[in-house]
Amino acid sequence: MQSMRSLLFLCLLAGSLANWFGHAQFDEEDDPRFLKPFLRGAPDESEDFNFPSDPSNTLAPHTYKPLKTGAHTPKGWLLKQLKLQAQGLSGHLSQFWNDVQNSIWVGGKGDGGLHERTPYWLNGIVPLAFLLKNAGIDELPGVSGIYMYTGGEWNGPGEPPKPINIMDQCTKYINAIMAYQHEDGWIGPNQTSGDDYWGRSNVMFSMLQYAEAEPAQFANVTSFMLKYMLSMKERLPKVKLDYWAQERWQDMAFSAHWLLEHAPQGHEAELWDLANTLHEQGVNWEQWFDTFTGNGGGHNVNDAQGLKSAAVWYRQSKNESLRTLSDQDGAHGRALWPPHWYVQW
Repeated sequence: MQSMRSLLFLCLLAGSLANWFGHAQFDEEDDPRFLKPFLRGAPDESEDFNFPSDPSNTLAPHTYKPLKTGAHTPKGWLLKQLKLQAQGLSGHLSQFWNDVQNSIWVGGKGDGGLHERTPYWLNGIVPLAFLLKNAGIDELPGVSGIYMYTGGEWNGPGEPPKPINIMDQCTKYINAIMAYQHEDGWIGPNQTSGDDYWGRSNVMFSMLQYAEAEPAQFANVTSFMLKYMLSMKERLPKVKLDYWAQERWQDMAFSAHWLLEHAPQGHEAELWDLANTLHEQGVNWEQWFDTFTGNGGGHNVNDAQGLKSAAVWYRQSKNESLRTLSDQDGAHGRALWPPHWYVQW
């Protein structure tokens, strides 16, 4: 089991490095399942990868207590990197990229399809905003190419860039999304398929971080989150998880667990059942990582995101096999994956 997970990691890493240099394209012939006959023969049909929920209806505690968003202050090298991030693409996307600047989440027509680009961006902007706030930084000079504008004469091309205020951007998008909630709790554009749950998973990540960092908004934000999750619970029996949403079920289960622990608002049973449904409808990552069988896939980002599934689901199942699998995932993947492949959860 351990050697197969190591080999899977090496295969994915090699394929992704090739992708970075423009030499690889994934299709059916590149599916890592072609390696299966050379690894250990046919899968052991006696292996059970179901891991049902624990009957106690209580989550196992974290091994390490996570720090809340906004609970620490960056200094030195880390602060320098965060400022570079704010003055780079992160802080400027809302000024020029249509999928963020004119996102459907803020009343525009950008960010079509799964509507996931603005939520992806916001999931990083929220913690960045509060880290800079803790460091006493409200606004930074705008940057255009190699030119930084600090006032006075502008020597760069075109118009001088606007100052960067990450907290203003964060607040604007959080407020706009919270105002975009339907009567039944659904958020954003109308649902068209079972894949639409996926784009909203990063909205939930963004919201839970904002709730942690902004106590005055905790009640409003967690109420917003709960209404959406209850709406998702009502929809899932009829419109099941599909494609990317199916492969990212563990992201949504993580948010359900967070709300269950921090602000269940009397809906503990519903949140527990929601996480259980997500697990049942989602990809069986443990089977995929161990045997290359089942409904997993060869997409490198989804595989990397799937590495946390054992750790997430252990908390609800309390099955010790998942603790072992999670340790193996961490040793062979999480510590070495390129950092933009997975979120901090």
